[in-house]
Amino acid sequence: MKLRIHGTFLGLFLALGLFLSFAVEAPAHEYRDHGSNDDRKAEDVGINDETQMKEFLEHVVGHFNQIQNDANLTPDEKNTELTIIGRRYREEGVFYHKATNVYSMGVSSRGSITSHPAHPQLYGQMINFDAGTSDIAEAVDALTTKSTLSKAECKQYMYGGEQRVACGQKVDSPTGEVTTIVGLHHAEDDPAIFLPDLCESLAIETTAKDVYDDPTDANLQAYVKSIIKVAQEKVTEITFAVGQDNPALASKAIQGDQQAQVDLGIKIFERLYDVVACFGNSPETKHESIYAFVMGTDPAGTVLLNGNNFGLIGLDLQVNDDELPGEDKSIASLFRNALTSGSGEPQDGQNAFVNYRWNDPTNPDDGIDNWFEDKSVPGSSPKRSYIEVADLYKDVPGASQLYIFGSGVYNPAGSGGGGGSSGGSDDGGCAIAGAGHASQGVLLGLFLTAALVFSVAFLRKRA
Repeated sequence: MKLRIHGTFLGLFLALGLFLSFAVEAPAHEYRDHGSNDDRKAEDVGINDETQMKEFLEHVVGHFNQIQNDANLTPDEKNTELTIIGRRYREEGVFYHKATNVYSMGVSSRGSITSHPAHPQLYGQMINFDAGTSDIAEAVDALTTKSTLSKAECKQYMYGGEQRVACGQKVDSPTGEVTTIVGLHHAEDDPAIFLPDLCESLAIETTAKDVYDDPTDANLQAYVKSIIKVAQEKVTEITFAVGQDNPALASKAIQGDQQAQVDLGIKIFERLYDVVACFGNSPETKHESIYAFVMGTDPAGTVLLNGNNFGLIGLDLQVNDDELPGEDKSIASLFRNALTSGSGEPQDGQNAFVNYRWNDPTNPDDGIDNWFEDKSVPGSSPKRSYIEVADLYKDVPGASQLYIFGSGVYNPAGSGGGGGSSGGSDDGGCAIAGAGHASQGVLLGLFLTAALVFSVAFLRKRA
């Protein structure tokens, strides 16, 4: 009998994922029940004015803490608030001024970039604090080392011939501390920023470029299967390595110590988080509009990974395409019904091609206003995706956890929205990146379920 993990461990992943994605960005200035009378905006902050920058940082952290500490919100409600306003954090306005490049970004305890409005493609990449030729390495090192939960730290630095100041302060998460930094700006290719080493070892047999160059159903299917294979291999490899590096903790976890299992799971996730970055930054996994996505098997279709937009992790596919046939117009239902033929829970190996509409990222004129709030699809471009249910722990005796992997192409020849298994295009997985609001239970499970699964099933066999 295989072990399936739900509940607490699923919740831990979402807490961490949301924290890394949103906690480091300023919540919306005025939104729902969490508005603010603080009128300090990014555009009013002098790039070398330490007092103004500290005040701006206080505004950023204050908004987050207001939501995070709201005892009246259930976990799902808190998730919803953070998810919706998270989109606003990255938009030019109160908390992002493009002209002066004043914005908020985040850096995890491992040095991973957890949010970056100016260079969103850097999500998940890491900062080498010892890079001597970098404009920002010394500043980031000082801000992440010296700031605390209650004390901001500021650091002068030079960029683009200008003297600037950056300020940082840590915020508390269920899994550790993340440093919120404001005022730090740099080149996208700053020498301190690098892809995790794991990204170099991805062995994708059919690449995103292969699909882009020849967008056939066969290539699309082969690409998704390649992603599944690599994900399964990396989860096994990393989890075992963490167990070897932390023998005492692994031993306690194997013996049933729940706190040890949680702590081990966090360490596993920290490594797996590096792999997540590869799916959006590796040329093998992403090319133009082609990229991978992963979602839960829950009815809402919770987004666990989107290789094109990591900021959408935690949302769900309960968004409607009015051109779909039938009364139920949601993308989540389209996917689930296509996989299960309209009944039952998704099973390992089930697969389908689905046609629907979405926002084509290569078409600047394609977009629907307020789609996020209205729970509508974000665009009108036809697309076709291949989706498949797979067990992330396929090679682990006694463990099982199913997820839905997929990708797609845009404007396929002969497609025109609607469900089914014919057509030919997709936004490269953008489809699942959009959405409603995640169920806290299911999202928290993507990688962190590995904590208990591997502790009691895999590590015991390797001990």
